[in-house]
Amino acid sequence: MRRITIAGQQTGISFGLFKPGALKPLEYHCEVPITISVNGAYHDVGSFLAELANLRRIVTVSNLKLTNNLRAGGGTTTAEFVASAYSLQTTPVTTTATAKGDRHGR
Repeated sequence: MRRITIAGQQTGISFGLFKPGALKPLEYHCEVPITISVNGAYHDVGSFLAELANLRRIVTVSNLKLTNNLRAGGGTTTAEFVASAYSLQTTPVTTTATAKGDRHGR
């Protein structure tokens, strides 16, 4: 999550909302959804989204909504979306076979 905020600082956007959701453990990996709203120039918002795609950890963007905020003398863009960060599951998944031992009684 820290790298997402660093990417925002480097691209010149400002955060309106950064709300991490509950950890979703799955069989082989965990997902952390983060609701994000950012403001900035159109190309800065695009650069920020590109930085998310280039992070070492897999981060997907969904439910993207872009809004143009027209002002006298210029404009900004607001992007609202959910970024989901993924990581490998660190605890092994216990199955019925491993809980009882293998078929050889080990």
